[in-house]
Amino acid sequence: MVYPRYGRETQTATPSTFSGSDEARYPSLFAPGARGSASPHRYVSRQGSGLMVTTMVHGHLTEEEHDAIAEYRLRHYVLAGLYDAAVVEQKKLRLDPAMSLLVDRDVHIAVGDAAGRFLCYMCVQSALSDRNRRHTANGPEGQSRFHFRDQDRPRFPCETEYGLDVYGKHDILGTLPVVRVREICRFVRNQSVQTPVDSFAAIEVVLAVTRVICDPRHEITAIVGCASPEVRRLLYRLGMPLAYAPHAHIIGDNMGGSTEDDTLLWTTLSHVPGRFWPIALAAADLVKMGEYLDKLDHALAQPGAQIGQALSALSYEGLGTPPQYIVPVEDAGGILWTANPG
Repeated sequence: MVYPRYGRETQTATPSTFSGSDEARYPSLFAPGARGSASPHRYVSRQGSGLMVTTMVHGHLTEEEHDAIAEYRLRHYVLAGLYDAAVVEQKKLRLDPAMSLLVDRDVHIAVGDAAGRFLCYMCVQSALSDRNRRHTANGPEGQSRFHFRDQDRPRFPCETEYGLDVYGKHDILGTLPVVRVREICRFVRNQSVQTPVDSFAAIEVVLAVTRVICDPRHEITAIVGCASPEVRRLLYRLGMPLAYAPHAHIIGDNMGGSTEDDTLLWTTLSHVPGRFWPIALAAADLVKMGEYLDKLDHALAQPGAQIGQALSALSYEGLGTPPQYIVPVEDAGGILWTANPG
């Protein structure tokens, strides 16, 4: 399996701040011994590929871990052409300000190696609060009283771009409590370092996210978000049972990428109409794939020279059954949902 690097060209020259080496830049994230056995983080060490997969709950990050993730997000969103380098330079940003949108239960997936190189990342994020989007309400008086069909409710970052009706008018998704849904976002590879295990790092991120979704302690019923063609193809190749809304229209700005004063960091190329598609995934569909996910885990744990062969030999036939969020157009508010990633 070989997966392309993804990201778009920046609109402006990249500041020198973001053009240096990533060699041994983030050792604190990939050294489980540094936190001791009491650490709430989950570490998976792959002897064959040399990769370290770290799953971190936002509320348990140390200051050093928080800043390492925030720096990586900002740096590689600039290098991938998602954040405008000129705005970042003007604001003198060092860390991604969107980290302030996260709450304690949100989850970070970081994949790197023993040399401290951060190779791939994804975030599992809660909805934003309409009253004060930088302090998402998760308690009984907050998100738990809202359902997706409600119009006056907290929105996910993707919904600030595509609108509430994408999910709210869906017969199944519309009935879900907002508190039981998360958005997967910030899937970005390292844009300045290339290694022979880059494609494995991307697969490790996907596998780690499925473990989070299937873990009942996180109380996740569904996943939403939006994905580029490259990410959609990766998820499809791995057999992930996603539903896609290819014809959804952009109606606003994604507020998941802004500064404290609401200055948007996005480049115009980051929201080209038709490039990113809204996605939806049912946790129950993933739970049914438990045996396959274990086999995927086993393949990634093989000796280095055998990982590619083990992944190629792995197949999943579950997509013969449509993901449960694919319903007739008339049951989704006139929005087409499909299993075809394009």
